[in-house]
Amino acid sequence: MPKERPPEPQDRSAENGNRTMNVSLFIILLAFFIVLNSIAVVDEQAKREALGSLIGSFGILPGGLSPMDAEGKGRSLKPPIHPLMDAVDESLPDFVGLSAESSSQVDIRSTGNGSLISIRDQLLFEDGASSIKPSAKAFLTRLAEIVNADNFPVVITGHTDDRPPEEKGVQSNWELSARRAMAVYRFFYDQYLEQLAARERGANGGVAPVELPNKYPKRIDVYGCGPSQPVASNDTPQTRALNNRVEILMDKRANYKLQRIYKNKSSGLFVFKKFVFSVLD
Repeated sequence: MPKERPPEPQDRSAENGNRTMNVSLFIILLAFFIVLNSIAVVDEQAKREALGSLIGSFGILPGGLSPMDAEGKGRSLKPPIHPLMDAVDESLPDFVGLSAESSSQVDIRSTGNGSLISIRDQLLFEDGASSIKPSAKAFLTRLAEIVNADNFPVVITGHTDDRPPEEKGVQSNWELSARRAMAVYRFFYDQYLEQLAARERGANGGVAPVELPNKYPKRIDVYGCGPSQPVASNDTPQTRALNNRVEILMDKRANYKLQRIYKNKSSGLFVFKKFVFSVLD
């Protein structure tokens, strides 16, 4: 005689019904949040602040410091300043021959090929022009001392935004960027000639005269890239200003000499994640 099948619990159907309702509810909630996320307006500033707070809490340095800011850019490793100290001491070191405002137009970072000095065109030139401003010559003179001190290779590159050039006689942005790079090169070269003349006059501590080497022009390469290598969009005046720049790439052997262009006394340069930081005493 076959065994009788045990009666199915009466609440089995109710349990299956509850499970179906729960799954349906979860699917509806998931769809609801997907729709909310798709129509939400993302506050980028809030995202950066949130990321910055995380970096501050879990920085690799004591006190939660990190050499990277919330936007992924390099920042000073200078420790926090006590509130009672002068606010001026809290700023980054200024460059020789430049005001604090003008110093913000200069960026120095380390690359695989050496130290890259990026200078905004508004610091070096009048808008749309290619002749160096008198106000920039003190800074370029100190920079020329570093470039002319050794025989390491240097690359000077001019960059522009995508607007048509305004300087009379300039046909393209490629020509404008090349003229600006050549203007910096000629300034360095003129400074080199002045140093030689000073030695010949015995104005440099009686050092023996030095002949002008023919290799000097060959170790410095000059390029004009026009608008082909932007670092930002060309949609606003602020972003276009970032693209108008002259970059000076120095050999790695010049890294320690870059201390000379800082006003503040530096104990050395610290390189982290391809960024160069000035370590202050």
